[in-house]
Amino acid sequence: MIQSYPNQIMRFVHIFLIPLINYVPSLALNVLYAHDVGSPSHEIWNYELAAALVAKGHNVTMFSPLPKQGQGQKNYHTIQIEGLLDGLQESFDLDGIIESNDFENLLLYHHWGTSACEHTVQTKGLSKLLSYPRDSFDLILVEYTLSPCLLYLIQAFNYPPTVVITPFLLPSFLAETFGSDVQPAYIANYVLNYNGKFTFFDRLRNLALLKMDTLLRHFYVNPKVKDYATKAFGKDLAPLDSLIKHVSLVLCNTIPGFHHAQPLAPNIIPVGGLHITPAKKLPEEFMNIMNNANDGVILMSFGTNIHSANLKEDKKNSIIEALGQLKQTVLWKFDKDLDNLPKNVIQRKWLPQKEILAHPNLKLIISHGGALSSVEASAIGVPVLGIPFLLDQNANIQLLVEKKVALKVDYTTMTSAVLLDKINEILNNPIYAENAKKISNVINDQPQKPLERAVFWVEYVARHNGTHAFDPASKYLPFYVTSCLDIYLFILIVSVIVVYVLKKCFTFVKSTIFTKKQSKKLKKK
Repeated sequence: MIQSYPNQIMRFVHIFLIPLINYVPSLALNVLYAHDVGSPSHEIWNYELAAALVAKGHNVTMFSPLPKQGQGQKNYHTIQIEGLLDGLQESFDLDGIIESNDFENLLLYHHWGTSACEHTVQTKGLSKLLSYPRDSFDLILVEYTLSPCLLYLIQAFNYPPTVVITPFLLPSFLAETFGSDVQPAYIANYVLNYNGKFTFFDRLRNLALLKMDTLLRHFYVNPKVKDYATKAFGKDLAPLDSLIKHVSLVLCNTIPGFHHAQPLAPNIIPVGGLHITPAKKLPEEFMNIMNNANDGVILMSFGTNIHSANLKEDKKNSIIEALGQLKQTVLWKFDKDLDNLPKNVIQRKWLPQKEILAHPNLKLIISHGGALSSVEASAIGVPVLGIPFLLDQNANIQLLVEKKVALKVDYTTMTSAVLLDKINEILNNPIYAENAKKISNVINDQPQKPLERAVFWVEYVARHNGTHAFDPASKYLPFYVTSCLDIYLFILIVSVIVVYVLKKCFTFVKSTIFTKKQSKKLKKK
């Protein structure tokens, strides 16, 4: 009986004390999550990360244009940038955007960014946020897709550790800003639809746009944003470069093995596809449609920013005519009720896209090529017919075309015959479905889920009270140094001086020789 006491003691230690010793409490963080992009799709991506942080026990304050999801959770709080989303939709000229050239699209992109900043600094939402004590937050997550406007929150809340995020893949300017080497030979500006190998003139055009983008940001966007920011944050603003240097990491919406490889600085973490959570059960109405479609289903959706109701009448009629000739059932996300639709076309103002994509009876998605939709369809393994409209949508679809999981239709030249031909090619050629499944396997074969990886790095930054161990030296160098503009200028000046001196020397020698010849002639006379 006495000999059993040591065993009982050891058992007590193993059951009670060791778990207590090994238990390290994770402190709940007060996180400010801020983004000012007036796009519901960006809200979806950002909310998934915010919700994951909430699930880990952190307190998250979401400052955004559309913070409706997740309300009611005790540790999830929302402050709305009121009116930003409505303002964007009112000024959204789809036809004008489609007809714009690359340079005009670049200017439009910057106009959206500065306009969003101008609107945000005048909102009650920002005033409410800035009324919080300066030590309210342990960490800031801020979206830097359009303009650096919300980076001034870093100074407003006393420089807590900060992580930049972007659902917009990885814009070339952002990679460059945080120290990555952006090679114009194969890394395209976000307004171009280049992927893969560039021709000489592709590279020339790309280089011009990349450098124009850099100059516009330094000499137009950033000064304008600073002027707007003084209205809300005060005149004593820190230099924008110092706020960027304070940022620890960037989380970007790219997927290694799927998107084109590029050299990334260690402070840029790919977390593409974090918004893809397991599909829920389909609502009964849609489940019946999917199950009862004998020839399969086609999903047609142009996302949250492109409203189908804004399409030109002739283009709408072309789409309806083409869809009516199919034997498949078509689910079309359309913002308004449509009359006289073909019997096989079902129109709804809202569709559970992820759940429909995951249904085995879905054959194809007709998409605008948004970053989130493209990744979602690819991760699930569904072929795509792309009708891109603006910015990165062209490049997203082009990437899928190169991987032979998609075909592309030019909206400006689209007819019912062209659309029908492309749809039938994808449906009848098994290579597209086969490649889609292969791409899905690649995307899903990761050592860690993207959302888990994003949460880890956010908490990592907080645990270390900010980190700059991953920053390359290029992050701290001015753009004219990283671009070697000062060296090019030096070489140019030296070259001009050398040419000038050589020219003078040549002129002097020539003049001397001529003078001597003339002198000899005079002596002979």
